[in-house]
Amino acid sequence: MREKKRHLFLIDDDKVSNLIVCRQIVNANKNVRITEFEDAQQALIYLTNPKNEHPDAILLDLFMPKADGWQFLELLKKSCLSIPIYIITVSLQPKDRRKARQYENVKNFFNKPLETNSIQALI
Repeated sequence: MREKKRHLFLIDDDKVSNLIVCRQIVNANKNVRITEFEDAQQALIYLTNPKNEHPDAILLDLFMPKADGWQFLELLKKSCLSIPIYIITVSLQPKDRRKARQYENVKNFFNKPLETNSIQALI
């Protein structure tokens, strides 16, 4: 019997970073499907549509134009969707890590570029 493909959402406006992260994840586990969003608002619109499939987890960048990762987390919290979130960011600020812990959905916080052990934790 085939194992169900794990479905991840990657929400990040950086196309180069997305390409690298997707390649790293798929190389580590071929049984992963990734849906990319370059805009947090678009991802939220998709997620709040009851007809759409929800991912097993979301990889979320914090710094994006329009709606950033923090705004996304707030809106997701209000929508009552319980999807595990893994923050992937260039931020090295301890205050960002502390703030991320305030969100129940946030399961972990990783810095870019992702290391092999971080990728294993994501999948």
